[in-house]
Amino acid sequence: MSDCHVRRIIAISSIGIYDKALKPVLIPYRKLADIVEASGLDYTILRPDWFTDGEEVDYALTLKGEPESGKAISRKSIASFVSTLVRDPEKHIKENLGISKPG
Repeated sequence: MSDCHVRRIIAISSIGIYDKALKPVLIPYRKLADIVEASGLDYTILRPDWFTDGEEVDYALTLKGEPESGKAISRKSIASFVSTLVRDPEKHIKENLGISKPG
């Protein structure tokens, strides 16, 4: 990314990667988050709940270290949030965010 002068990455990880008893299936998602946070790049990491095919755009964000809340989120909601980051590249820099449908 540095060779191509790309400074920003938006990474999709997973809910549950900071649970004390990390499930083996989540290990690669945790590694992704750790690598991105240590990269020196401007980043936003998203930790979505399960995906749905719903048509609604409705999401809530939680910061890393806050309890994850909410429920399964539509792919459309995730895409909507990512598009806000693309349109406003200074938003949520160096943040690791849970994203889910408000419960």
